[in-house]
Amino acid sequence: MLIKLSVICVLIHIGYVRNERLDWDLAVVVGNEISLLHTDGTIFESKTQPFSSLKALAYDDVRDQFIVSDMDMKNDTIYTVQLSKETDKTVPIVNGLPGDVQGLAVDPIEDVLYWTDAINHTINYVLLNETTFEPKEFLVFEEEVPHALAIDVCKRYLYFTNPGHTPTIERIKLDKSEREVIVDNLIMSPVGLTIDYKAQKLYWVDSRIGTSSGRIESINLDKTNRQIVIERNTMEPFGIAVDEEAIYWTDTNNNALYSSSKNGKGMIKLRSFPGKPMGLVSNNNIIKEEPDCSALEAAIKEYHQKDKEAEPIPVVEKDEVKECLNDGELEGNHCICKRGFTGIRCESSICSEFYCLNGNCYLSTLGKPQCHCKRGFLGDRCQQNKCDRFCLNGGECSLFSTRDLPKCRCAEGFLGDRCEYNIQICDMYCQNISNAGFSDKFESLCRCTEYSGFSGNKIAALQAPADQGDFLDRLKDPVVYLSAVVLFCLLVIIAMGVYIRTVQKKRPRIKKRIIVNKNVTPLTYRPQPSSEQCEITIENCCNMNVCETPCFEPREDKKKLLTNMEGDELY
Repeated sequence: MLIKLSVICVLIHIGYVRNERLDWDLAVVVGNEISLLHTDGTIFESKTQPFSSLKALAYDDVRDQFIVSDMDMKNDTIYTVQLSKETDKTVPIVNGLPGDVQGLAVDPIEDVLYWTDAINHTINYVLLNETTFEPKEFLVFEEEVPHALAIDVCKRYLYFTNPGHTPTIERIKLDKSEREVIVDNLIMSPVGLTIDYKAQKLYWVDSRIGTSSGRIESINLDKTNRQIVIERNTMEPFGIAVDEEAIYWTDTNNNALYSSSKNGKGMIKLRSFPGKPMGLVSNNNIIKEEPDCSALEAAIKEYHQKDKEAEPIPVVEKDEVKECLNDGELEGNHCICKRGFTGIRCESSICSEFYCLNGNCYLSTLGKPQCHCKRGFLGDRCQQNKCDRFCLNGGECSLFSTRDLPKCRCAEGFLGDRCEYNIQICDMYCQNISNAGFSDKFESLCRCTEYSGFSGNKIAALQAPADQGDFLDRLKDPVVYLSAVVLFCLLVIIAMGVYIRTVQKKRPRIKKRIIVNKNVTPLTYRPQPSSEQCEITIENCCNMNVCETPCFEPREDKKKLLTNMEGDELY
């Protein structure tokens, strides 16, 4: 009997604790609000906090609290937000972050918070069970730009998206082992992602910036059966969540929250917002039913069996500071740095001399470091040399073209833009020129000519300049140079002909010759030597006498004059 009473008391206590929690299905951040919703889109409760612009959102199952990232005019700050019927506590745990925090994820078993820093190309973490929070680096990348995070609590994987120059979706064990690429093709701008524990799938949104449509895709956790779930015009998805029945996503282009079945059918707009909805999570208990997640259930029970409530998470306090540098503002014992600066006294610029590896650093309008790369380098931090591994087979790379494109000087026996072709390929091509199987590329690289004393073909390999767009390089070819000279001469001759035809004036032509009979003296008679006949030339004259001065009278008068003279019986 005593045992039964004890069980009943425990159940009543657990039920009381659960009743104190807010019964929500979905949570989304919009502007400075955290909105709690049901699956039909109706708002259960909306909490306005002293935030500026919320982006990333995560949920801590152990402490029943939200974790958000806020971007103000100076820096990013990560907050914990505990929402219940009795309390509404907001505590900053990591402030003064110089980076752009786009993704958050909580490992409830180890009590660790992870976040992405897109500017510094890192994934960082802090231990939530410590009294002071010291950010540490989990992964440091060279070119990848980490964005969204998702933790497979059961199998101990951390998934992340990379919408950088070479977009990928990757995962790594939480002990930093077994890093592998999940998706690296036919992907453009992967942002949000989530795990479906029931179906053992990974869902992600591809905003496909620069195109007219956005996508939602999925793949099995064993990297098989990749599918396009939804593709829709004018859609720009950002956050994504999943429960037992459906998938949900935020759309920053239409400022709305949508849902659909897991096969992409029955798409519904759940709710519109006055601003851009960003981070999204679901109150999903499927994970607790997984056999591999017994450690999670144990962590939750251990936390809730404590006799007293968890102490408020203190603000990270630094050593006492009396002065802030670089226009930082002193608040209490610590400095609030302007965007672009960091450190206890705001003494360090994000745009340090070491940020751009081969270029000059400058701050953008948002205070973020940007790089002007030196000639021959590229990348967010000018870390990549254009000549690195460009020329193959021992070729020497140079960057002397006008468009700063790599150009290769090939070793003996090789040709091609990157020295990728062996001269023996031309040999095979010329000996088998009538056979199919060779591409047109070989015809442009190889010139085959016969010569006496050998029944086969002689090869003259022609290597095209690496920079086909460089006109000066093409002029070095004698054939091209001679053609250019001939074309120039033809243009000069044509121009001179047009000039002579249009500018030079000519004498009027003789229009009519009339034979006059002997002993007849008309007005236009011209004295002639003793002969039977004489000839009169009718010109464009100002009078009917023989003259040298042209007359610019209308042509019709001239024609009438000639007609009358021909019809006169005296002639």
